[in-house]
Amino acid sequence: RDEALAMFANADEIPHPMNVWLMRWCQPSALPLDMGLWMPMGSFDRAFRTDWPVRMDLPYTFGNSTFHKPFESWGRGFGKNARKYGHFLLGGWHLTDIAYPPNELLKATSTSEEKGKVPTKIFSSCVLT
Repeated sequence: RDEALAMFANADEIPHPMNVWLMRWCQPSALPLDMGLWMPMGSFDRAFRTDWPVRMDLPYTFGNSTFHKPFESWGRGFGKNARKYGHFLLGGWHLTDIAYPPNELLKATSTSEEKGKVPTKIFSSCVLT
């Protein structure tokens, strides 16, 4: 491919490497193209039923990230492009903020943006010793 593509997504929305390869080397039939990401809830064997699936019969997909041409931004897909036009790729992960409590505690106490603060909204009912 000689033309550039952009992917609009948050940093925790990770497309499957095969989908990135497909977008790099193959000509999509249409753009924008939403990504149907798997949204695990803490453990990778637990899925979350999202509000923005790429198709209603795929309720455990998250259609937020979107491939499109640079400077022709369609913004976040939220699955609406896929539901309207039927164009999407399945595969990838949305590593959302809602995590398994021990992992959330580790993230909160070890990342620079949290400054070592324990997220009280999640752990207010826990006894930490």
